[in-house]
Amino acid sequence: MHQAADLLALAQEVRAAIPDLSFGMFSGYSERKLDDGAYWTIAETDLGLRRSVWQELRLHLDFAVLGRYHDQQRIADPLRTSRNQVLRLYSPRYTEADFGPPEIEVTIESGLVSITGFPLAGLPV
Repeated sequence: MHQAADLLALAQEVRAAIPDLSFGMFSGYSERKLDDGAYWTIAETDLGLRRSVWQELRLHLDFAVLGRYHDQQRIADPLRTSRNQVLRLYSPRYTEADFGPPEIEVTIESGLVSITGFPLAGLPV
């Protein structure tokens, strides 16, 4: 959201060019903070403009995972790793059931280890 206006412009252009492309977003901001325009941007903008940018951006999103990660509140819900995070569905494209449990992929190549996904170290399964 630090470049919210640019993100909105990108979403508008890509959605116009490829309407079937799915858009998701992860943000450490809560939905309330976003609705209130209480997020920081690189460009100095007023509260009203930040609110309207978020409202317009939501129209282009299929889903968003919102809220800061708290390592003391770990969970293994689809797309979330912290109890305070929420999954919001902004289009009819998906239901929560479409998102499976968190998974990780570990790649070892030329002695380098790469981990992608949602590692759940320390979380009882």
